[in-house]
Amino acid sequence: MADGTSERAAERPEPATDPELLEREMMLVDQVIGLEARIAELSAGTRLTPSEQLGVEHQIAEMRRSVEWRAGRLITLPARVLRRVWPR
Repeated sequence: MADGTSERAAERPEPATDPELLEREMMLVDQVIGLEARIAELSAGTRLTPSEQLGVEHQIAEMRRSVEWRAGRLITLPARVLRRVWPR
């Protein structure tokens, strides 16, 4: 049975010795780091445009006017009252 470490060593590319190739490799690494930072920045918080915000608020208002929402609020009323009266 072959040793897994020798297979991984064979797959690893030789380090660049040509200065132009080394510079290109460093530029690509820098680009990847920049893209990773941008992804982290974008995934940290999604911001809505003003029109999207209005649309979401409208959907929430419609949901709260629905019979299902009101029935759910009525059903959960005892639990909400108990939580206020008897906190942990």
